[in-house]
Amino acid sequence: MNGLMAGADWPLMARHLTTFLPNLGRVAAGVEQAVARNTARYNHGGTMNVCFVGGPLAGVVLRTTEDWAGGWFTTEGANSWSLYVPVHREASNGTVLAEERTTAPRAR
Repeated sequence: MNGLMAGADWPLMARHLTTFLPNLGRVAAGVEQAVARNTARYNHGGTMNVCFVGGPLAGVVLRTTEDWAGGWFTTEGANSWSLYVPVHREASNGTVLAEERTTAPRAR
């Protein structure tokens, strides 16, 4: 403590701290309330709806409980795989739009 008070500017630093510290609790409470509001706003029951756009899965909706990052898909009888990637996420209702990015031959 003596080291902090040795400088000539310690009264100014102390004055800043007495202004800052009481406000810190109010700021922390505000952040906590904002996080709670956003959590309630974006909580969609832990499920996501992946809506496929284009390619062989156009119009299909995949329901999942995990954060969907894309993947390779094929349909029965198809001779190729399609890589679908997320292009838009709507956090408020858990919807992901996925479009076909590329295809690869399917080995039989």
